[in-house]
Amino acid sequence: MLTSYQDRIAEQYASLTKGMKKVADALLNDPTIFAAQSAKKVGEALGVSETMVVRLCYSLGYQGYSELQQDVRQAVYNIYTDVHDLQTDGQTQDEQLPYYRQAMRLDQVNIDKVAKSLSEEQLKTAIDRLDHADQVLVTGLNFGFSMAHWLSFSLNSIKGNCRLYRPEENIHLNYLNEQSVVVVFSFYRYLMEPLWIAEEAKKKGIYVIAFTDYKAAPVIPHADLVFTLDLPSRSIIQMSPVIFSLLNAIIMEIANRNEGSVKQIEEQHINKFYIP
Repeated sequence: MLTSYQDRIAEQYASLTKGMKKVADALLNDPTIFAAQSAKKVGEALGVSETMVVRLCYSLGYQGYSELQQDVRQAVYNIYTDVHDLQTDGQTQDEQLPYYRQAMRLDQVNIDKVAKSLSEEQLKTAIDRLDHADQVLVTGLNFGFSMAHWLSFSLNSIKGNCRLYRPEENIHLNYLNEQSVVVVFSFYRYLMEPLWIAEEAKKKGIYVIAFTDYKAAPVIPHADLVFTLDLPSRSIIQMSPVIFSLLNAIIMEIANRNEGSVKQIEEQHINKFYIP
């Protein structure tokens, strides 16, 4: 039986009504509202009826709102407990860590949570595909563009065979083949261009690796390999450090396989762009 509200939403999302999807999206984006407020207050905040909130609970297999709320509270409590333990770091309440160390500790909690949920086999497959690909195309827009840019830049430092999709340019997949890889970063609110590229690449038999934030994200049917971040909310502020950490782990292994240390790669770029 599904044990997480996130898993239940992913399982039932396609069958939900438009109104229930609105409530489900809000639950995924900010679960703390549901943990702290009544069904009536949640409905008022979202502009839907209390009945709509309760209907979602039943559709997800809960006996009512209180059971859903208990599930959400447990998930939120587990995260906050981990964060509090790291924030105090053995100190007294009066000696609590400064705000910047608290923020960085939260990143540590999220990175550790995702790292424990990763499949080593899945990670190895991604690294093998990227390492052996003849060409790599990386795409992501909005928040995903910074991740796509960093990954393409880093891959080019090692392999020299990676292109970054830019929306102002026409993109053709004809130069890619079954030995190529397309990497897609797709996050809520799921812009169409990266989804279209993933869909077209999959049709052409090109291997697609996706990074997303939700087990029922629209990019998943078009990807051969998916990394879904297992976090309590889809806040890009919380997700970004985790994704960059995961990408860095992938890049470091590819660099090691190609007999080039990260330091050597950085020196190559300094020499390339340095003007004497």
